[in-house]
Amino acid sequence: MKPARVLILLSVLLGVLFPPATARSSSPPVGSPVQPGGASAPAADRLDFAAFEQDLESIRQALSIPGISAAVVEDQEIIWVQGFGYADLDQQVAASGETPYQLASVTKPIAATLVMQLVEDGLLSLDDPVERYGIEVESDGQVLVRHLLNHTSQGTPGEVHFYDGDRYALLGAVIERAAGEPYAELLSERILQPAGMVNSAPNPFPSWDDNPTVGWEAFRVFSGLGRGYSQFPGVYRAIARPYQFDKAFQVIDGSYQLASSPAAGLIATVEDLARFDIALDRNELLPGARLQQMFTPTVSTFEDSETLQYGLGWYVQDYQGTQFLWHAGRWPPSVSALYLKVPDLGMSFIVLANSDKLSTPFSCLSKGDLLCSTLALSFYSNLVFPRLTGKSLPAIDWQADRSELVDQLRQIEDPDLLELLERELLSYRQVFASSGDPQAAGRL
Repeated sequence: MKPARVLILLSVLLGVLFPPATARSSSPPVGSPVQPGGASAPAADRLDFAAFEQDLESIRQALSIPGISAAVVEDQEIIWVQGFGYADLDQQVAASGETPYQLASVTKPIAATLVMQLVEDGLLSLDDPVERYGIEVESDGQVLVRHLLNHTSQGTPGEVHFYDGDRYALLGAVIERAAGEPYAELLSERILQPAGMVNSAPNPFPSWDDNPTVGWEAFRVFSGLGRGYSQFPGVYRAIARPYQFDKAFQVIDGSYQLASSPAAGLIATVEDLARFDIALDRNELLPGARLQQMFTPTVSTFEDSETLQYGLGWYVQDYQGTQFLWHAGRWPPSVSALYLKVPDLGMSFIVLANSDKLSTPFSCLSKGDLLCSTLALSFYSNLVFPRLTGKSLPAIDWQADRSELVDQLRQIEDPDLLELLERELLSYRQVFASSGDPQAAGRL
């Protein structure tokens, strides 16, 4: 079936596609409603969420993102959930913890968990050549399953990390041929249902080679027919409306991709991702030893044995002695996401958006540097840094004029605070530059 006919079919079936982009008369609302907090635990009382919420809302407005939803997990409990702005501007539908969004590359850690389940069950090995599963990739040596999982399949396999979503997507063929079942069915039965992810679904059309299959199986999954798929149509209908910028930096209607693979294409709410996070930490999806395999940074097979900043489906980063496990997602023009774990504190942060602006301004994310993202910095500065150091980061008005900014920064002498503020300054410069405010960017 031709792609255009597929789009028409989907539009008729569930109305999940959106009209052509048309400019709006105004930007997303300032000070739009914030949903009440979600499930809370006593731990939430020990954290300053008020400043964090103000940060997230100001960042959302600076980036002109119509809607974001965020959640924080601590000690395997959801302690905070909020929505900011709108899932649908025209209908004034507020974003909430139950708003589904596309995840883009935040799909990768979830798919990696599925791969590791098959490894644990003896259905495949990380050291299997991918050609065993009918996959042919260009390389200077034999590509193994682990090389797809840790993005080291380019050049001489195992030597260099080169992020490649297309090659990661090929794990779909590995999964299906190893387990003998469709990827979407395995994802539902082994991950979504056990973790209680009742508002999640894969995109309807599998895609991990040049000939994606569009037939009865795809239609069955998409239509919610068959075991484990009953929630899927509701998820597609409830998904946040997609947005993007036009050339004048005005918010207009965007679009979503329909393909699904281990690299991208899963849809979920922040509450569902928090449930996944909890199930992961409780070893309900994988034994602890397999989790540690995923969370261990890859060591290059090159002669100097350099440690790379990627494990199996996760970025692994150390910042001043604290380990971050994380993944960002971006699927232009309308998808961005961030999922971050801080194992030392038993904390996780998840944030999803209905435009690509959570990730687009921060190209250094693709180089494995989490703390170039303003959202990640806000979480770290407000909720992690004070717990680790007993210090509080001073609030800086990054939209103040140059002399006032200089005065604010001159009062700070602590090198740890200055290091974070330098990162924050650089990240806000990227925020303003990417949102059509060169004057503010230039001032910073």
